[in-house]
Amino acid sequence: RKVTVWPQWPYDENGRKAKPVGDPKFRWPPSAAPEPEQGAMTPEEVKAMKKKVHRKIWEDMAWCDWGSWERRFWELKERAIPYDETTYTLLLHGYLLSHRHQSENAYLVLEEMQKAETHPALLRLNERLLNSAFELQELGTRPEASLWRNVTRLCFHCSERFKKKRTKRLRKELEALEPDDALSLGAEDVRLWLRGHDQMSLPPPDTGRFRFLEGLAPHQLRLPKPSGSGALRIAAGTGRRSRQRRHHQTDT
Repeated sequence: RKVTVWPQWPYDENGRKAKPVGDPKFRWPPSAAPEPEQGAMTPEEVKAMKKKVHRKIWEDMAWCDWGSWERRFWELKERAIPYDETTYTLLLHGYLLSHRHQSENAYLVLEEMQKAETHPALLRLNERLLNSAFELQELGTRPEASLWRNVTRLCFHCSERFKKKRTKRLRKELEALEPDDALSLGAEDVRLWLRGHDQMSLPPPDTGRFRFLEGLAPHQLRLPKPSGSGALRIAAGTGRRSRQRRHHQTDT
């Protein structure tokens, strides 16, 4: 009986030490240089990597390849790439569609989304769909996988659309600032804006750079008091009820 070993290694005169079986550092061919270690990824690389992995996750869900679907999330963890709205959405609905995982894990993903301070609109969307799926399951029915994938695609596109809108809104507000105010902001100030935006706790839009510096509710914001001729004044009412109210105050 003949046994063919593939690949058949060529004879290497310079190779003295044999590589053990399963050596992770071994590359083909044997004389090739080792792969360089990956350093820290730039924000553009992280964004491109997320987009690529999200597309692969969706393809795994479409083909019901749940082993590969689970490995995609481990790939993000190994590269130290944080989850975003799209990642949580695909993970949550993947637990509902997968026959190899418990559907109740979707509620754990929902709790993690709350701790990650995801926007309330996306939270309500996923929570209500999740509750509807379990209500149908209690009634003895379960939506077809092909139909629920359409629901997952809807949530997938909503999360992507939300991220694009948030980026455009941030760029628009930065462009509306004065040059000195915009240059005085740092990365931490932008993070405060993003956190306040997702929690719906930003001050009014006309507060300028204070929307980035504080990130608090409008009643907690310390705004500069107007002074001089630029102070705002509330004009007295000229309607019939206003005249009656002033006349009543004069008589008393």
